[in-house]
Amino acid sequence: MFYIDNMTQETNDLIEANKGFSPPVCTRFVLPLNVSKESEKGVNLVTLKDTSAAAVVQEDGSVYCTPDAIFQGLELPRINYNFNAKKYRYVYGSRVEWSPHPNKIAKVDIETRTHVEWFQENCYPSEPVFVPSPGATKEDDAPHRPLSPPAGVILSSIISPDPSVSPFMVVLNARTLEELARAEIPASSTSTCTDTSSRPAARTPLQLVARGCCDSAPQIRLSSGRVGAKG
Repeated sequence: MFYIDNMTQETNDLIEANKGFSPPVCTRFVLPLNVSKESEKGVNLVTLKDTSAAAVVQEDGSVYCTPDAIFQGLELPRINYNFNAKKYRYVYGSRVEWSPHPNKIAKVDIETRTHVEWFQENCYPSEPVFVPSPGATKEDDAPHRPLSPPAGVILSSIISPDPSVSPFMVVLNARTLEELARAEIPASSTSTCTDTSSRPAARTPLQLVARGCCDSAPQIRLSSGRVGAKG
């Protein structure tokens, strides 16, 4: 992607050229903790049944680890950090397909290897951030409770090259990725490799109330903008 020659190409040519590059892959390693000089050489030390990851002891005593490829085309992965360093099931990230610019938000179930997506035409989301519901104890709601409140929401700032589409922050149900609300910001915005930033035209407090997800909806305060709710 980052070649000077690409600066002279038309957009469609650039898209075709980028299809030749390898997309990012969400992988998991299993690191064996009990490795000693007596560990048998050439044997896979991973005994877990739900992964294809391997860790094989080499002749020189080192351990060569091979990851389990879970999902192709996912960048900036996030989890419910209440489950950090614990067994978790869901990963949220930005979908990256033909270019480094993500155009979707995805939730990946690493047990079933399935995923759901949020998408809006001609829009580019930032890294999704998981915000747990107050008092939530579960990583996610069970599938047999479709009407129960989500265990949290996903926040992401969205920009578009279309000048008629204002930058906005979207609030998604973390279980289904259904859009709950959005806050539009009438300001110019740019997308870079590591940051999506806006320069507000005014410093006017804004309150966004998420609707329909709980009896006492949390409020999210922004620095500037207007609210456009969907639901």
